[in-house]
Amino acid sequence: MTVARPGRFASYPRPEKPVRGTFLRALRLFLPHRRLALLLVAIILLIAVAGLVPALLIREIIDDAFADGDRGRLNLLIIAMAGSVFVMAVGGVAQTFLSQRIGQEIMLELRRRLYRHLGGMSMRWFTANRTGETLSRINNDVAAIEGVVTETISGIGANIVIAGITFGVMLTLDWKLTLFCVVLFPIFLIPARIVGRMQWRYTRQIQQEVASLNSQMEESLSVSGALLTKSFGQQQRQAADFDAIARRIR
Repeated sequence: MTVARPGRFASYPRPEKPVRGTFLRALRLFLPHRRLALLLVAIILLIAVAGLVPALLIREIIDDAFADGDRGRLNLLIIAMAGSVFVMAVGGVAQTFLSQRIGQEIMLELRRRLYRHLGGMSMRWFTANRTGETLSRINNDVAAIEGVVTETISGIGANIVIAGITFGVMLTLDWKLTLFCVVLFPIFLIPARIVGRMQWRYTRQIQQEVASLNSQMEESLSVSGALLTKSFGQQQRQAADFDAIARRIR
């Protein structure tokens, strides 16, 4: 009853990178929530602008307020800095709330579609695929998508907005230093892309192994599986199989 091998799902061909059609289908999931999405973008813009204010205020404090000994202006700058920090804190809470709200609505729709799709499969499909692996795909893979929808996409949008606004401010302050930073940017981008590809490959392998682990547990810990295991004295064999898969996941 060993199930250490990858399941049937692992033998299905997978694209090496997202295709354009899949990306467009993912974007269409946000269309019913476009109003909340636009509000989220506005909040991200507000956070990005508020995040640049403290640095500019510190420059004013050091270059002008301290140099002139103007305590009134110094107090105003400090109050403005505290206000910008408050705006970022409140904006961060609002950003998290909206991204989670949108993400959970999208995940609800995806779960509905997936359940109805699987319910309409033929009996041959159910006999060809292990129950534990199917349930793992529904739970674990959908959970992975949930993280992308609720965190990754909003994080990417926020980083793009912040980078664009920061770049504009840097150009107005010192265009030579800005161009120097742009030249150095590929030095950080290339290693990030290499590590990203490695992480994607390992994550895919983990998902496959977790599916195998769930299948092993479903087959050995169910009533019928436990009865069969104890009847043939396969407890140690099942424990060894479980340990092997768990070690690969680690």
